[in-house]
Amino acid sequence: VVDDARGLRLENVRRVTHDTSWWETHGFSLDGRAVITTNTRAGWQSADIYAVDLETGVKTRLTDHPAWDEHAHLSPEGRSLSWISARWRPAGMQRLTDGSLSPVQDWFWIAPAILFSFFNPPAGFSTELTLMDADGSHLRRLTSDDAVVADNEWSPDGRQIVYRTTPNRSPRGPSSIRLLTFDDCHLSNWTVAAP
Repeated sequence: VVDDARGLRLENVRRVTHDTSWWETHGFSLDGRAVITTNTRAGWQSADIYAVDLETGVKTRLTDHPAWDEHAHLSPEGRSLSWISARWRPAGMQRLTDGSLSPVQDWFWIAPAILFSFFNPPAGFSTELTLMDADGSHLRRLTSDDAVVADNEWSPDGRQIVYRTTPNRSPRGPSSIRLLTFDDCHLSNWTVAAP
């Protein structure tokens, strides 16, 4: 990003992936050689987390589960990834195909499927904050809110994660901003009005 007399703009832009599936980026590796992404290459409703090498384009799949895995953020020291996953509630966001359909189909199915699951809690959409090592090992669940846990962010010292959660039975209800502290596993809550 360049901000000079000509204004704010991007320079040296280049394409890293070459397919029509859904890609979403969440940050860089500490050495800047890879980008952490979410992608739906596995099928309509199965998002997984990947690390994409910026020089070679090699995609390293870090999660492989029928449920929705998304919003992975690398800890400040680079050892852990925090992310949201629907795997803890089996009815949520399951893979409907084996990936044999064209990835372009994702655009037609992801949004309606999330909306349907979100508004129909018995089959509903529920995500929990999840942690794993940066290489995809030592996966563990950090929350058990049975709600929709949204994006998250690490504190600069790596001792806390702030995240947003919304009740899945009342999607227009109030969201909560929560703070997870690793030294004593204490959760602090701030409730804010949903937009």
